[in-house]
Amino acid sequence: MVDFYNYYCDTCGYTAMVSGKSGRGDFDEGKTILCEDCKQLYEIEPESAFTIKKSSHRMLRCPQHFAHRIRVWTYPGPCPKCGQPMKRGDHIISWD
Repeated sequence: MVDFYNYYCDTCGYTAMVSGKSGRGDFDEGKTILCEDCKQLYEIEPESAFTIKKSSHRMLRCPQHFAHRIRVWTYPGPCPKCGQPMKRGDHIISWD
């Protein structure tokens, strides 16, 4: 089960509804990525169309463009727009 929260930045006003997890739990869960080109947070499922199977592991990619630079984002982490720490707001939904 993945819990989604509303993350927000007090400095620039950016918001995102993501899990803030790295996807390294006991179960195959979603993971949050930060696209350094889009300056957005995205929630990506490991088996989604936004992964590329290469050898024996999967590589994540940005849902907007395959060549964008991405990295896994976990809470607490920086705002993708301004770099200041994001805050976790209300619990939005649990996804099974």
